[in-house]
Amino acid sequence: RYSALASGETESFILNLADPTVDAPTDPLKHPHPLLADLRVRQAIQLGLDKQRLADVLLAGKAEPAASILNRGWAACAQPMSEFNPDKARQLLEAAGWLPGPDGIRLKESVKLRLRYQTTADDPLRQQAQALIVEMMKAIGVDLHMENVPADVLFASWGRDGLRKHGRFDVLQFTSSPSLADPGRYLAENFAAASIPTAANKGSGSNYSRWINRDFDALLADAAVAPELDQRRAIYCQAAALVSAELPRVVLYNRLLISAYRMRVQNFNPSPGIMGFAYGAQH
Repeated sequence: RYSALASGETESFILNLADPTVDAPTDPLKHPHPLLADLRVRQAIQLGLDKQRLADVLLAGKAEPAASILNRGWAACAQPMSEFNPDKARQLLEAAGWLPGPDGIRLKESVKLRLRYQTTADDPLRQQAQALIVEMMKAIGVDLHMENVPADVLFASWGRDGLRKHGRFDVLQFTSSPSLADPGRYLAENFAAASIPTAANKGSGSNYSRWINRDFDALLADAAVAPELDQRRAIYCQAAALVSAELPRVVLYNRLLISAYRMRVQNFNPSPGIMGFAYGAQH
């Protein structure tokens, strides 16, 4: 037998809203990404993703399609699953001025809709997912060019010239997870304007999309002083809905924690989390 629980780790696209040729810009409005600054492009990318196919075909039941950045614990948000609609994706791109080129990849004023797509080079599962996602994006006229790097390069610090910290990327893919205790810190570190890594803050924070939304920041401030969990959950879900609407990050799938056990074992009920039930058993 086996059990499958949400591990809390959500595989996501991190979309850079700022110009990747500018080192650590503080405001994407002053230095917008030439392609991804347009919300319609980000919406089209999400519409072109068949999350169910990723979970069912590629991941063979080891994941479930993701709908929210808050997917577990008392603050989990029951947001609707994003729509898979390639036709609508194509319509959005054409409305944004991206027209089909001779090779099927869209063009605007001779510029191709081509994005560098990076994740860890030493993860076969991610690379298989990439191949499928590249195929999905090609179907709507978006060229995702895979350019993977070792994990120590992808996750390098500010001082080591990390590409995430300095904003030198288009699309990244990796996992992240909020705390079961309270997701407030996770939301602040990943999405608050103050968490954009810059020279002024010496690269602190993980808002790698460089997304700025003052309503989101205000909601986090409200949640910090909300005394009741139900009230705080409602505020967190409003904040998560803003992320889903503006798409600095596109959630792909939630990894599942698979635990095998003998049929004679009774009442096997591991707690959800990113660690297996036997973690630390040797101690």
